[in-house]
Amino acid sequence: MRYDKDELAKHWREHAATLRKYGADHQAAVLEQCASEIESERQRCETGTISLDEAVELTGFSRSHLRRLWRTGKVRQLGTQRNPEFNAADLPKKTGYNAENKTLAGSNTEPVNLRMQVARAVVRGD
Repeated sequence: MRYDKDELAKHWREHAATLRKYGADHQAAVLEQCASEIESERQRCETGTISLDEAVELTGFSRSHLRRLWRTGKVRQLGTQRNPEFNAADLPKKTGYNAENKTLAGSNTEPVNLRMQVARAVVRGD
């Protein structure tokens, strides 16, 4: 089942309340922390537009992929062709990408190499 960010935070808070009811305070605290992080991320994303470089950091996608999304209208077109801007809330995120330490889930915590991503995109013709 897919939830938007508001529904997901609410869903986790409801489960936390159930866990607390049965004495699982530590587990409930974890879910409440997750809900808080979702809510704070939503608020951060709604603050306005971000640059292409900020979008790369936030999403884990390459500059060329984000430009393509902008150019094809898959994300709201803000800014100019030369300097596209994005609404952070509109952007997809690379599955498993963690912007804080720039790693992908399942990797051996090696930092994401953006140059390597670009090289792969060129080779594959993305």
